[in-house]
Amino acid sequence: MRKGVRKHGRVTTTKKVTENLTMTEMFERFMWFKQSEGLASRTMEEYHIHFKWLLDFTEQDLSKEEITLEVFLEWNDFLKNEKGPQPTTDNIRIRTMRAFLHWCFLEQLIDEPIHEKFKPMKTAEDNIGALTVTEIKNLLNAFDEERLLKKIKIPVYNAQLETNVPGLVGSIPTRPAN
Repeated sequence: MRKGVRKHGRVTTTKKVTENLTMTEMFERFMWFKQSEGLASRTMEEYHIHFKWLLDFTEQDLSKEEITLEVFLEWNDFLKNEKGPQPTTDNIRIRTMRAFLHWCFLEQLIDEPIHEKFKPMKTAEDNIGALTVTEIKNLLNAFDEERLLKKIKIPVYNAQLETNVPGLVGSIPTRPAN
């Protein structure tokens, strides 16, 4: 906190207002902020679920001073060893809480940048290769054109019968012979 600064014969004071919120109160403000960003309801739901799981793990609401890196590292370890899902699933939970911690730090609700040291787990990369030219040709040749055209013509015939619109069936293109 800075002391008063004399300007033109009068004293003005500047002070930084610090609030001592609990983790739940911080989370409520964070969710208000996220809602103002227009996140999908499913995403908002996930934030609430993951925060509830964190509260279940800590077994209490934490004060500003109790929100430490150790708590989140222990929670990370709990997810990895006790909860059982795949690391990619745990990483979704970790990322939502990191976003919360990052916002708390930016809003100066917590003093330490916990989010910088609380990282997602390492996972094996999925390598999905592109199809070869031969595989693409095989896929395209797998369609039975005659059967496909019959499936298209039947609903068109039905639509023509129901609406009395002449000429619908004749408008279905057929592939020219090679």
